[in-house]
Amino acid sequence: MKELPPQEPQQQQQEHEPQLLVCTVGIVDGHFLSRAGLKALTASLEGFRCVWCAHAAAHAEEKLKLRVPDILLVDVVLPDSNGLDFVRALHVRYPQLKILVISVYDEMLYTDRVLKAGARGYLKKDSEAESFESALRTVSTGRPFVTSAVSEHLLTAYYEGHRRGADGGLHLLSDREFEVLQLLGKGLNTARISSHLGISPKTVDVHRGKIKKKLDYKYAADVVRMAMRWVETGGLVRGPEQSQH
Repeated sequence: MKELPPQEPQQQQQEHEPQLLVCTVGIVDGHFLSRAGLKALTASLEGFRCVWCAHAAAHAEEKLKLRVPDILLVDVVLPDSNGLDFVRALHVRYPQLKILVISVYDEMLYTDRVLKAGARGYLKKDSEAESFESALRTVSTGRPFVTSAVSEHLLTAYYEGHRRGADGGLHLLSDREFEVLQLLGKGLNTARISSHLGISPKTVDVHRGKIKKKLDYKYAADVVRMAMRWVETGGLVRGPEQSQH
């Protein structure tokens, strides 16, 4: 009978097996069910693991001091901070952190803004699971993620040589003007916007004047009516009554 070669111990065999690299993920979202859903979806993907969740920007800052994940999922709506400002600040403090913004609002309006703020991509929350996986895997390699629709939109804007688009010129607004417009759409007057943003009423009026000019409206009341219609269709980033839970 032919003698069989000696078998390696099972433990030694396991040591030679390649180890799967795990990409760690943090989640910052102001809504419990949304956090739970993103965490479960992340856990279902091979090679990804959620290491912590935070309900607000300040909470996320505390978590980041203890552990910086490879990828951070951030909702553009946060109870204690403007999502764009938060992304911008994180990009400065943690330049290697890969940020993927996930929210419910129009990707045509927000993708360009979040990319400029330092995020690696933007994905709507009503996207399919396959798109979520594609976004995570793309961002994990360091590449930016945009949907095919946004990619076509950005390329069209580039080749046209100007920024006019289907959003009525909203992309011409600065981030601050964009926020003022949103608060006007919620029915806030100059005094309340001033208090909410921590700027003077005069500065708010300057922003309102620039918004009217950039969007080519003759009367300030027309801007307010447009803002209210736009907010009703889902353009809001942050409001003073936003829940923290």
